Amino acid sequence: MSVVGARHGQAAGRPAAVRRKRGSLGPPSPSPHEPPRRRSGPEDGLREAARGVRRTSHVRRVRPGSPALLGGEALWAAVLYLTTGLAGVVLAFAVGWPLTGSRSTLWWIGNGLAGLGGLSFLLLARARGLLSVGWPGLCFVLVFGLFHFASLGEHPRGWYAPALREVAWLLCACSLLGWMCGYAIGRGAQRVRRDPLVRFAGGRLEPRDARVVAWLGALMFAAGLGMQYALVRGHGLSQFFEMGYMEVRHATAASSGNPLSYLYSLGQLVCTVGVTLTACATSLGRVHGFPRRWFVALVFSYAACLLALGDRSEVLVVVFPVLLVRHYYVKPFRLGHAVAIVLVVAMAFTGASIYRGSKRVEDFAAAALDPSELTRGMDEAGYTFDTVVRSMVLVPDRHPYFAGRTYLDAFARAWPNVTLTPRRWGFVSSEWVTRETAPRMHAKGEGLAFSIVAEAYINFGLWGTPLVLGLIGWLHARGERVLAGPRIALVSVVVYVLCEIALLLHVRNTVVMYLRGAIWMVVLALPVLLVVAVSRWTRRHALSQPASARLASRSVEWPRPARRTQSSSGRVAQLASSSES
Repeated sequence: MSVVGARHGQAAGRPAAVRRKRGSLGPPSPSPHEPPRRRSGPEDGLREAARGVRRTSHVRRVRPGSPALLGGEALWAAVLYLTTGLAGVVLAFAVGWPLTGSRSTLWWIGNGLAGLGGLSFLLLARARGLLSVGWPGLCFVLVFGLFHFASLGEHPRGWYAPALREVAWLLCACSLLGWMCGYAIGRGAQRVRRDPLVRFAGGRLEPRDARVVAWLGALMFAAGLGMQYALVRGHGLSQFFEMGYMEVRHATAASSGNPLSYLYSLGQLVCTVGVTLTACATSLGRVHGFPRRWFVALVFSYAACLLALGDRSEVLVVVFPVLLVRHYYVKPFRLGHAVAIVLVVAMAFTGASIYRGSKRVEDFAAAALDPSELTRGMDEAGYTFDTVVRSMVLVPDRHPYFAGRTYLDAFARAWPNVTLTPRRWGFVSSEWVTRETAPRMHAKGEGLAFSIVAEAYINFGLWGTPLVLGLIGWLHARGERVLAGPRIALVSVVVYVLCEIALLLHVRNTVVMYLRGAIWMVVLALPVLLVVAVSRWTRRHALSQPASARLASRSVEWPRPARRTQSSSGRVAQLASSSES
């Protein structure tokens, strides 16, 4: 007899007194024919505990930070910090070494140390339980590597100073390792809890509050679309999409003199904030009656229009919050889904770069079939790395270090965007580098891309750049802990996601895009979050009152009818006299 049959046979042959009644929660009653059970002792408890361990040996129940995982975390953290220090030593030798051949050897050694440091960073995240395909730390590393290390071939415009290319490469590698160290120190091992209790009850986000935030975010997204359409309508819808990439940039730039260009830029920020609010509200709270699928379809349609215009950064800005909150609070992405998303994004970006270089459909089809055009997107990624080389040529030989001036000017430039008139004050590092190293491009109104590494270098030099990146990594790691707290607040998640968007933009833009963009997006989101806070405070204030006071405030005083002064005996006598008459 099989095991299943034996079990069924034992259940069928069990006495009726031993069988537990249906619906009964107590233990089964013993049979009179059954021998008395032995009392359980301490050895039975140990035996049952060992049996439970064997049953659940495939489930990892060790909490992060316990002694079982502390050795692994300490090992990979030590490897990360050690490789970062050794990469800094290699960078120092590469700067002061006069021979080109020796520089090439040091370049390979530095790349090996950077690869070992990156691997230890991923293994440290895995030991802490943080590693996933939608992890924000991994997203920054991928975006940084794409725009600084993807262009392995020749630069489309040629390298500005080929002699400094290897040193600039090592500087970028050390800066990324510095960011990893700061992130590893600030993040800790606090995991994100995806159970519904944390999502819906931990942050005390009421369904009515979630619904209000979702609808207000959708209205902000629609308002942002209207702001951008005001500029597109002035140029004509079909003519606007037939423009080249540089023509679109000139039409939407503040230097064009068109007041609607400011409205266009503000509309992009409003769309980003609206998408973030709606995505966070629908993921952290139960929202009934909201067309979530239609909203997601509208967002991706907007992203497709941005790809047709060649604005790839805005596509990442709009899609990132939707994917991030879905991964953490709705359903995590698997590795296959993540690979498919990366391939689709890479193909879309490459197609956008080919499309904006061709003005007709025939030219686009011919270019898309050319294998050499498929690497065009990777070659354009070298523009960001080239700005690091140009910055090292200018500073400190032609200009002294700025010592944090560009960061202070970025804070100061957060206010002039309120008016619709251009103000020519404040320093923008990308414009300065373009004017000094590409005067013809600057005269045409064009500009170079920029880099988070170049921004830190022109301010604090070769050794201050990894420290600045480490500080930024530590700050964002501390902010990421709001995603994993036992009480998840909607305000904290929205602010963190908006700051993370600004950081991803800063990878290939100036610090103005980082600081001013983060300030403006948070300011735009505050009114919606304030409405939720006021509504919550009003409900708490109403619940804090006694029950009698609440009933008295809700009751309505109706006017009472006037009392009759005549008594009942008088009325009876009046009726009797009227009947006699």
